[in-house]
Amino acid sequence: MANLLQATILLLLLAVIAVIVWLFLENRKIKLEQQNLKKDFEKVNRDLAGLCSAAVNVDTRLTKNNAVLLGMVKDLEEILEPVTEISKTELNDSPQTPYQDIIQVVKQGAEPVALVRQFGISFDEAALLIRLHGAEKMKT
Repeated sequence: MANLLQATILLLLLAVIAVIVWLFLENRKIKLEQQNLKKDFEKVNRDLAGLCSAAVNVDTRLTKNNAVLLGMVKDLEEILEPVTEISKTELNDSPQTPYQDIIQVVKQGAEPVALVRQFGISFDEAALLIRLHGAEKMKT
């Protein structure tokens, strides 16, 4: 019986030693994995810091460029202001459409053939203008 007890204790002792060795090896694997994860985490932190720094630099450049562009727009507005005034007066002096004279004659009751002779437009154009603008006379 003493041999059986010694064998059991020896077997338990070997099992405990095997579990301790296995735990030691697992602990070592976990530590290596933790070190790799720590390196990866530090790399990601450095990358993020670099991206933030680049974003700040881009924002600064955009702000400077925006100020320059606003100045250019202001200068262009000052340059174009006289040209715009001239264009507005030219628009007010000229008829609204190229057909304005023809439309006035159509409103007076002109026939398509007369429009073709007087203005040099096609018969179809004359008929269309009479349909579009001559109808006002019939409505009243």
